[in-house]
Amino acid sequence: LVAKHGDSFLTYLKQEKRDDFATLATEVSAALKIRLDVDHLRAQLLNQKLSGSLRVSFFNRLLETKSGMSDDLLSRLFEDDSEQVRALALGEGYLREMDAASIAMQDAVQSATEWLVAREAIKRIGEKHPEQLIKFWKSRSKGINPAVWLDLYDAMAQSKSEKVRNFAKSYYGGDPARIHSMTITGGDKAKGEAVFRNQGACVQCHKMNGEGGEQGPDLSLVGKRLKRQKLLESVVNPSAEITPGYGLSTVQLKSGDMASGRLISENKKEVVLAALDGKEMTYPRTEIAELSPPISAMPAMGATLIPQDLRDLISYLASARNYKVGKGAALKHGE
Repeated sequence: LVAKHGDSFLTYLKQEKRDDFATLATEVSAALKIRLDVDHLRAQLLNQKLSGSLRVSFFNRLLETKSGMSDDLLSRLFEDDSEQVRALALGEGYLREMDAASIAMQDAVQSATEWLVAREAIKRIGEKHPEQLIKFWKSRSKGINPAVWLDLYDAMAQSKSEKVRNFAKSYYGGDPARIHSMTITGGDKAKGEAVFRNQGACVQCHKMNGEGGEQGPDLSLVGKRLKRQKLLESVVNPSAEITPGYGLSTVQLKSGDMASGRLISENKKEVVLAALDGKEMTYPRTEIAELSPPISAMPAMGATLIPQDLRDLISYLASARNYKVGKGAALKHGE
């Protein structure tokens, strides 16, 4: 049965032109323990016309074979054009104690541009020499890119060394802001879009490029309006500064009735709220006993998202700067 499926998977992988489908099929074959032809895996791994993510799938499948990933093949991949592939190759070479990889991994921690390689270096060095992570951390401001500080902290927090874990715990000190501050840079905007649509459920209340809800401000151009530090604040502490028209308020009427909704506008004569269905309600000031200050309906995402997802979300929001409203279309409030 395995041999039969192996043949069909191999045929499919040779014919499939869509990288995302081929990547998924390769990962499925690994989950189902379906053997694939080693020569085919090597050829696809070395095919630089394929996407980095697909080649990573072939790399991982080769590692599962007894002789598929030779030291010579790894050495070739140390100089690969894809940073994704190069990072994994150097990481595996470091575990095998190959001299070239060991030197490259030590240098990579302080790479200014190759974040993927730096993250792999932090991971692998931390596995073999946990206390080296503390040295990296203490000197992080002298050459380690802030884009990988969160990875360095996370490696310490999850280290097999109790000493290193305690060191990370002492830095955290129960203050989430210290961790949040490391999410400003280094994220993956493609993964951030997935967070926006899924884990964060942001799309339920916010529009992005014409899609999404209307309970919150349109975020299609938020990266153009706000710097990363402000984006982080808006996500982890949404009530710190509320976009006019999007704060939740409650009106206490002199009659004893109450109404809640988005505070669209207020002046000396009246208050306008919008219900969840978008219907606007106007209340004369003469009928209002009390109006509560507006608060954000958005949850503090720093408490619901893991730091890595938060970092990716910030990068996605920061990239939202090129949406164009259709010709002749009127801008709505908040756009």
